Parts: sequence; C-alpha cells; structure tokens
Amino acid sequence: MGARKYLIAVLVLVLLFSIPGVCYASPTVAPGSGTLTAAIGSVTSNDIPFTVQSPQLASLTLAGTVPTLTVGGSVYNLSGLTLTGKDTNGNIYSLNGLSPTFAVAAGSSFASVNGGLLNPVAAGSGTLTAAIGSVTSNDIPFTVQSPQLASLTLAGTVPTLKVQDISSLPGSGWQTKAPSPGQEIPEQAVRSELAYLSQNQVLDTTPINVCLYDQQVSRTSEGASVAYGGTSFDGNIYIFAGYWSADAASSAIVHEIGHLVRHLYVTDSELQTYMGMRGVTNTPLMDGVTSLWEELFAEDFRTLFGDGHAQVPQYDFYNTISRPNEQDKEFIEQCISSNGAAVGGFTPVMPAVGTPMY
Repeated sequence: MGARKYLIAVLVLVLLFSIPGVCYASPTVAPGSGTLTAAIGSVTSNDIPFTVQSPQLASLTLAGTVPTLTVGGSVYNLSGLTLTGKDTNGNIYSLNGLSPTFAVAAGSSFASVNGGLLNPVAAGSGTLTAAIGSVTSNDIPFTVQSPQLASLTLAGTVPTLKVQDISSLPGSGWQTKAPSPGQEIPEQAVRSELAYLSQNQVLDTTPINVCLYDQQVSRTSEGASVAYGGTSFDGNIYIFAGYWSADAASSAIVHEIGHLVRHLYVTDSELQTYMGMRGVTNTPLMDGVTSLWEELFAEDFRTLFGDGHAQVPQYDFYNTISRPNEQDKEFIEQCISSNGAAVGGFTPVMPAVGTPMY
C-alpha cells in the first residue's frame, strides 16, 4: 500500500513540474495568474505561481494582388490588400486596432512605401510585406511599368485650305492642273478619319494643319516628275485632288500623319531599332529619292492606328514584308510616350522649310 501511495505522489509531481511558468489561454480558460499546490493525503506542498496570458500573434498572411503600376502614375493604397493573423494556438487573431507597417522586401529601386501607399519609382518588379511588431507576413509581388501611351488629343479644329494655285506650297518646282470631274477630295472622309484618330488613337496635342488642295499637283525632283496624292512638309499635311475614293483618302491622311509622328516622336536610333524588329536592315531608296524606312514606318502606322476605312495600301510592302503586329504597335506607342509632349521638355526638330518628310 505504501508503494502505491509513493507512485501516485511521483505522478502528481511529474505533472506539476511539466506545467510551464506561462500558459496560453484556451477558449475555456481566462487569462490571469494564480498558484498551485500538490497534496498527498493531508500533506500539502508550498505554492507555485502560474500565469495564463491571452493568445499572442504568431503569424501574418498577406493576400491580394497589387495592380501593375506606372512610373509617374498613381500610387496604390495598400489597404486594398487583406492581412490576417493567427495566434499561438493556430486560431484567428483579431487585428482590430493594430496598424501594420508595410515595406518593400525586394526591389526597392522600383517602388517605395510611404505610410500605406506604394509609390512607383522605376520600371521593374519586387515584393512587399506587412509587419505588426516582430511578426512579418509573406511576400506579395508588385510590378512597375514604364509610362504607357493612353491617348493624345487633337487640339482645336482641323483647318482646311482650298486654293486655286500653288503659291502657298513650300519649296519650288510644283506644277498643278485642274482636276477632272470626280477627282475632288472627299473632305468628309478626311475629317472622319482625323476625328477617329483624335478620339481613339494617336494624335499629338500640337495642332496639325491639313491643307486640302483642289488641284492635281506634281513636282519635278531629282530629274523625275512625281505626282502627289498627299505629302507632309514642315509639320503640315497636304492632300491634293486626284483619283480618290473615300477609303483611299482616309488611308492617305493616316499615312501622312505617320510621317509626322516619325519626325516628331521617333528618333533615328529608334527608327533603326524598329526596322530591325520588322526584319528590314538595309536602307534602300525606292526610287532614288524616297527612303524605304520612312515609307514603311508610315504604312505600318496607317495599318496599326487607322480605322477600317484607312486600309488602302499606299505601297505594296506587305507582299514581301510581314504586316506589323501588336509588339510593333507597342514600340511606336512607347516612342511617342517617351519622346512626346506628355513627358514634357521635348522640342520637335522639324525639317527645314521645303524639305519633304515622305
């Protein structure tokens, strides 16, 4: 019988000394402190203090998706992400009243955190975390892109100019003749195409002068007589009378705007890069005067940015060169965005008066 009592005492003492000094409250136990004793028969031990505290925050989980940010664009409010916590027992831990501290864990060159806002700094990607006290969450990825072209608006109204002579044309060597019946310019088609570009695609805020001539025009250049349906000079576009359908006129105006875009927003180096993307590495002159690069760029612009009416080819390039794709369009948009007035400080360098851009 004495051995049995001894065994019971040993078990009680083992249980006693296995109790830690600080315990965490279960859902049925309240936090607080007290003492405990051990007893064998009528003999009771001294008091041993104990403390039961509330469950502590053990882990944080950050969830959600940071939208792609743009350099120079809007910041992202990190309250759009969801932060949850768990306690030491694996139960949900309430974060009410607690303010997390967000930080960029990787990619600090691309974004910074100011309070609860993620600020885009430079193009690149990284991760961010949230912390409360010494507990830090998992990583959430973010991406910052270079400025993208959203839209550029045609300023004011498109002026038109109809003349009976060629005195206002730049340069010299122009010749004209009255158009035959049915060769008049379909002015409404030109205006509709400009409105489409203004509302949906790419036109700079610098006003574009579109001069409509009700004369057929040709020019002796480099010993060759060249008949023009449309051309670009000095930042202006000239559309001449000729055998125009409405769609042909729409195509011509977008093609000529393509020349203006090239000279305003695409550097020679960027044009060379673009031609490499298009698989054109040489720079032949198509007729001894006209650059293939310049005309192909204008045609690609027409194809990529014109509406359904502006799809009449000005040249037969696409018989031997693939049609431009979405990647080509994005490159042109990036050139416009990075070199254009939207960025600020860019001063277009136009050709000398009388120098054609075609």
